[in-house]
Amino acid sequence: MRKFTIRRGHYAGEHIIYDSLEEAKTANIKDIKTPWYDSSVKAGDWCLADDGYVVQCLNRFRLVNKKHRSGQYTDTFRFPNGTFYVYYDKKGNRHIKNFYAVAARNHKSSLGNTSVLGRYMTFKKKHFVTLVAGGMDPYTAYLKAYNKHTASPNGVWIQVNKLLNDEIVREALVKELKPFMEKVEDKIKEATGHKSILDFMVDQLTTLMIDMKLSAKEKRANIKLMLELFGEPLGIVKDKSQKSKRELVEAEFEVLRPPELSS
Repeated sequence: MRKFTIRRGHYAGEHIIYDSLEEAKTANIKDIKTPWYDSSVKAGDWCLADDGYVVQCLNRFRLVNKKHRSGQYTDTFRFPNGTFYVYYDKKGNRHIKNFYAVAARNHKSSLGNTSVLGRYMTFKKKHFVTLVAGGMDPYTAYLKAYNKHTASPNGVWIQVNKLLNDEIVREALVKELKPFMEKVEDKIKEATGHKSILDFMVDQLTTLMIDMKLSAKEKRANIKLMLELFGEPLGIVKDKSQKSKRELVEAEFEVLRPPELSS
């Protein structure tokens, strides 16, 4: 569960977003609408977003363009993360764009463009970073964030490595993961069977070095990310907060004056 803050406007205030159906049900949220654009959804209902989060609908209304005389309209849903639309054409066909509750497009919210995640990043990059920070592997996170489920595996890995080579994406990812590094380490050891995170690092670095599909630049990007995440806890990389320059040490000294010149 997390609190989502809308800073101003009609819906200003804190709103709760549940990370999963299980978490919402544990919090006694019994009636969860799915899909989120169902005809029965109304303001106040809890809905399941396309990325698995449970979020509350704040308002629902219909937009009708007067120029459209064949019954077209837009069903509009207001959630804490923003406003999402479902368009109905003159044949009654529904046109839907995915609703992801993991991040916000606008600058008025705690996950918007003024946050650590949102600054200088597109919504899709924000979505990718948040999914990976939440424990999803980068490959699956890319498919979900960029909606590229029909892409070839090689093409996906190329794009994933481009993202990991992006300085801003990597910096945001490191910042998001650092508070949870102990949990990340435990999860990695549990999933891979490695006894320590150092064993995992050695195994992963070896795999990267011999992987013929990756370019040298992509290998360097992945290795750099791993070192940024695990280097300091393992003592491989020195803590950047520590002073790197040599400190001056006080020592006893004697002032030697130049000899006086005879006149």
